[in-house]
Amino acid sequence: MVEHRVNNLIQTMCRRPETMARLNAEPEKVFEEFGLSETEKQALRSIDPGQMAGIGAHPILQMHYMMARNPGMAQQMSIAGYPELLKD
Repeated sequence: MVEHRVNNLIQTMCRRPETMARLNAEPEKVFEEFGLSETEKQALRSIDPGQMAGIGAHPILQMHYMMARNPGMAQQMSIAGYPELLKD
């Protein structure tokens, strides 16, 4: 199952800091270790939510992956506008 390999990689990255460090240092080796297809690798290389959804990555795991691969992303995220959205 495609989703299982990708989601397993991301879950492992979240549980094991050494996997996250290796993923940032040598992503291709980690992709190979998890048996990812070229399509899966390309989606993870892109760090694009649309491509990651296309390979079946769980939305919450996508967020974790994107923040791990691009730590500055967390600086751009805020829930400050949510109360306004909930008024209606």
